[in-house]
Amino acid sequence: LGLGGHAEVYDAEMAALALGAAKAAEFVHDNPNISHIAFFTDNSSATKAIVDPKPQAAQFFAHKFHQAIRPILNSHVLLSISISWCPSHCDIPGNDRADHLAKEATALECQIPFPTTRTNALRRSKQSTLKIWQQEWKNTPKTGRYAISNRTAPSLQPTPHFREL
Repeated sequence: LGLGGHAEVYDAEMAALALGAAKAAEFVHDNPNISHIAFFTDNSSATKAIVDPKPQAAQFFAHKFHQAIRPILNSHVLLSISISWCPSHCDIPGNDRADHLAKEATALECQIPFPTTRTNALRRSKQSTLKIWQQEWKNTPKTGRYAISNRTAPSLQPTPHFREL
């Protein structure tokens, strides 16, 4: 599944869970004796978001996940599903490959019904705002009454001094 160049790895993780749910539904349909399906992701935000269909980042993929899972849960009463977090970069078989594929999916031609994801738009908006803010700060004279408080460049991260307060 291509997400185009305007998606984040988080979006790809959510898309992978949605695709996995569709494949699991097909598998359960062909093998009705399956009693448990386990989904694993190394993105803890995705484990929480995929089960919550409220408006949020990657909501489209959470909705697709629910569309695939709900019918098989309704038709297979004894079937259980778990969605678990697994640590990344810890030599877990398949996890590094899954991460690599998720990253690749963000660069493939867009196959989703929208040109950019919310997550990507927010990141680009923050970067653009920070760049403008820093440029304005750089062009402002550091004199006058507030000069001492205006000597630290703008940042989206708190300064070490602020963290100590």
